[in-house]
Amino acid sequence: MVVLLLGLQVSLIWSVPEIPTVDGPAHKYSAWVYRQLGEENPSELERFFARREGWVFPNAAYPFFLVGSSQWLTLDQSEKLAGTLYILALAVAFRFFFISLGGRGWTSEILLLVLTLNWLFFMGFVSFLWGVVWALTGIALTNRMLERPGVAVAVLANLALLLAYWSHLASFGLALISVMVLSVSQGRRRFLVGCAAWLPAATIVALLSRTVAPSLTGWQYRDAFWERLWRVVSMRVATSCGGVEVSLAATLGLLLL
Repeated sequence: MVVLLLGLQVSLIWSVPEIPTVDGPAHKYSAWVYRQLGEENPSELERFFARREGWVFPNAAYPFFLVGSSQWLTLDQSEKLAGTLYILALAVAFRFFFISLGGRGWTSEILLLVLTLNWLFFMGFVSFLWGVVWALTGIALTNRMLERPGVAVAVLANLALLLAYWSHLASFGLALISVMVLSVSQGRRRFLVGCAAWLPAATIVALLSRTVAPSLTGWQYRDAFWERLWRVVSMRVATSCGGVEVSLAATLGLLLL
């Protein structure tokens, strides 16, 4: 039944000419501009990424996916493929997350069917939603690491967190807070074991942020502190990689946790 309903949700995506999202047209247009720059002036594109230490920076996964897949598909088809991958990946991550924390599989399936095509999806926040998939996976693997330590589990947990960072900074932040709280709650000895599942990823992100953040400072919003606070509390966070947004989002995530 769950597979049938997931298939129905996927069929809804492919049954329309284009997904009716708010940010979708902007993402597709940006991918088109990127393709044009790469074809007409590749040297300028190389200089652009040279200033940003390559392609490893937050919110990069989905734009690069659009650019890469649009070599064989139309941009509308690339967007639908991204939505399909999100739905299927979220189903797997949700089930793995709930079972790893001692929950029942059917609980995750019920929640999944309610949460998949949500407000964020129709806002076009695919980067964040992809990050949620990796965040849930990273949390589940960290819990597995605490129960049955192993090198493979630690590597996979750190990889999931890094992919969350590459997908969206907010997803990575919430995932990092969750795994830290999860590790601390298990006692001092298990905390040291849990660190192996997230500390290397946190260190790598911290090193990357030293080179990526300065190149993004020009994109930060210049609103007052209380305006930013209201955006966080009202779930309308400006994804500008600013220090205030990150700290407030992290605090809110900890309270929700």
